[in-house]
Parts: sequence; C-alpha cells; structure tokens
Amino acid sequence: MPELSRFRENREYQMFELNGIVCVNEAHPELKVRSARVTADHIMLVTFSTGETRLCDFAEMFSDVPAFEPLRDEQAFEKFTIDHGVLTWMDGDIDISPTYLYDHSYEYSTHGELVSA
Repeated sequence: MPELSRFRENREYQMFELNGIVCVNEAHPELKVRSARVTADHIMLVTFSTGETRLCDFAEMFSDVPAFEPLRDEQAFEKFTIDHGVLTWMDGDIDISPTYLYDHSYEYSTHGELVSA
C-alpha cells in the first residue's frame, strides 16, 4: 500500500482506527482542559489547551448524557478535578471528553473590567 507509507512519512496526518476501519486525517494537537471554575448553577468557565476560555452550561447536557445525572446535585458538580486534561468527578467515575465539552460550549470573552463610579 504505497498510499499508507506516504501518510506515515508525513507528520501532517495521523492514522487511527475507528470501528475496525483505518482512517487518515490531519493531525491535531490533543485538546485538554487547563483550568475550570464554577460560576453559577451548573455553569463553568473552562480554559482549554488552545488558550480559549469557553462557557459550559452543563444543565443543557444532563438530558443528552445520562451518566451526568449525579451532577445535578450542585455540591457534587462543584467537586471536580482535572486529571490529565480531563474534567472528572467522583474519583474519576464521571468524566467528560474535552472535545465533547468544547463542542458543547460557547465562546466567551471579557469586555474589560466593570468599574464603579
């Protein structure tokens, strides 16, 4: 397979297996969570390895991901850790893929400090 050897030599592409099928795609740096903080009821500001900070509303995810059900308890939700770039809860029993989190979050930007007169 001469095509495969070309991709093996070219570092711009990566090979991976998905459901028993070998795929070739452009290489992307692995997305990781660098920091996070809870700001409101089931809402977090998460900074990713891209340098972006995004707003994540977990309340929107509860119906899509049944495994998150225990996180409806705000106290449980607030007790997260970051393990190797992944948000986890309950000693790793619950985690969320950084890619899924990024894809289900919103752009967030600050517009300067609020100053009182």
